[in-house]
Amino acid sequence: MNAKLKALLQLERLKHSLPVTIFVSLLGAAATQSNPSLLLLFVLLANLCVSWLYFTLRDLQFAPLDVSKQDKQPQNPVATGLISPKTANILLLLVGIIAIVLYALAGIKTLITGVVLLIVVFILNWRKLGLQKRFYLKTSPYHFLVNSFMCLLGSLSLNPVLNQVSLLAIGFVLFILLYASFIDQARQVVSKKTLRILNIGAVISLTLAILLAIAMFIFVALLPYWIVGLFMLLLAIMIVPQIIERRREKLKPNLDYDVFRIAVFRAAAIAMMVHFLVPLVFHLFSQ
Repeated sequence: MNAKLKALLQLERLKHSLPVTIFVSLLGAAATQSNPSLLLLFVLLANLCVSWLYFTLRDLQFAPLDVSKQDKQPQNPVATGLISPKTANILLLLVGIIAIVLYALAGIKTLITGVVLLIVVFILNWRKLGLQKRFYLKTSPYHFLVNSFMCLLGSLSLNPVLNQVSLLAIGFVLFILLYASFIDQARQVVSKKTLRILNIGAVISLTLAILLAIAMFIFVALLPYWIVGLFMLLLAIMIVPQIIERRREKLKPNLDYDVFRIAVFRAAAIAMMVHFLVPLVFHLFSQ
């Protein structure tokens, strides 16, 4: 029973997907500059369900291929037999229904957008379409399109009308995760010409993401400066001990890109949760 439960949770890719989903959803909500409500919780839970569905569908669709390359895809519990295709299909149905109900509770625009996101998720993971052959469309916790939708849904949960700051937030999520896609592909064995194109794409995406971040966090002051400071502190707490450990082992202090990326999104997710929780706590104690 414990093994099957762990396998079901493995479908969610919690280590990578949870911080990203929380961050992009709450960033979209913060961009509305509105007071949090129960609707935001509905959308956040729905987005987590879609993330679970996203990876479950991928593992179900690509299980036959992953069986032949277990050394490259050991994280697929359907391919390893820990979860049967029947169980995966039941999970898809249940999680999909829960997500739709939660989106419906948040409003009609949120429901429509949520259904569109579910359709996009199914299209992206439909093996016969072959979209996964394009690196920027492969199933990933950092998928630019899926997470941009989740950021949009976070905004719609608190304000059915998108403002300019919400568009900045969505654009930031899109370009920073496109940058991640370019970097992931460039780390694989590619030709010099392809590598040059990927590097150019990465530079352009990162530049646009930085410009949008400056507009949001400096000119608009979307978040209080102490939240930005908290993010930097949390990031330092997560990565500095690893750098020190590498120096003790007489290794280069450079961090692995994946380790750094996970730390960034974890710190950002925690900072965004604090941003929303602190006012609620003060409100409860002031009554």
